[in-house]
Amino acid sequence: MRHDIIKKAIRYLIAALFVIIIYIYRHKLLNIFTPFIIGIIMAYLLYPITYYLEKRGIKRSHSIIMTFLSILLAVLILFWFLAPYVTAEINTFIDELPAIRTSVEKELNILKGRLRSIPGANEAIFNLYTRINDIFLNALKGLPDRLSSIFSSFLNAILSPIIAFYILLDRERIYTNFYLLIPEKNRKTVESIIKDIDRVIDGYIRGQFYINLFVASFTSIGLLIINVKLAVLLGILTGIFNFIPYFGPILAAIPTVIMALLDSPQKAIYALIIYLIVQQVESGILAPRILSENVGLHPLMVMFLLLLGQEFFGITGMLVSVPLAAVIRVILMRLAQI
Repeated sequence: MRHDIIKKAIRYLIAALFVIIIYIYRHKLLNIFTPFIIGIIMAYLLYPITYYLEKRGIKRSHSIIMTFLSILLAVLILFWFLAPYVTAEINTFIDELPAIRTSVEKELNILKGRLRSIPGANEAIFNLYTRINDIFLNALKGLPDRLSSIFSSFLNAILSPIIAFYILLDRERIYTNFYLLIPEKNRKTVESIIKDIDRVIDGYIRGQFYINLFVASFTSIGLLIINVKLAVLLGILTGIFNFIPYFGPILAAIPTVIMALLDSPQKAIYALIIYLIVQQVESGILAPRILSENVGLHPLMVMFLLLLGQEFFGITGMLVSVPLAAVIRVILMRLAQI
């Protein structure tokens, strides 16, 4: 009995040390694992296509290459059609910047004149200008780090498809080598847990991908109808930010409403209505199926996990916190049944 207690204490101590090490080196570990995380997500998304081609008698390596080339071709065609429109929109926006700046300065001067009549307003305005200037200077100081981050993102963009390729190519070997590390008496249990994890992650990733595609498409269409500048870019941005539940749509709505407000307050209201309609459809019909059926987490728990992930790992933490928690939940539930 005493021997078992000592063994359990050692296991808990090792687990605690492992968590501490992860926390201390979390930023370095995040940089290392980011391309692998993206590669795994890509492999999950592309597996059904490669499996279908493989079942049709095409060699696995050839089916993977064909899938990658097909997606690359689709992206290039999409870019070919969208590039002229986006370029024209950006050029138009740049041409209108002087007029927009004049209009904004005029409104700010009117607002400033009204605020000066309030006691203490001058000091508050001066502090605001000082704060904005400090933010701008800090942004310039952090430019080398941002350039390093851009290089890291570019490197991830190259490594992630390569990692996805090898995961798809050697998936049986990867599974086999993993199971060899597990004691034989526990392999069936682990295999069952992995199947449940695979189902959760697969459902979450695919579901989120289709939901965000819906959000990006219908937001772009809505903004195009009311003639908001850079509508397609803003729609795509909304789809990307929508990967972050709850907070993402709010962050994406801010630049869109500002862009529409530069034309007229009425257009800004229309843009906000479009966002609300799309988000209601997404959060009321599509998203609940993913978060409840595949993830099984309460919305309050999801919000807590997002804040926790952001605090420790930034944007990447917000993206992976929910599926990671779902995986941990699956493991704990299965272990509780043993």
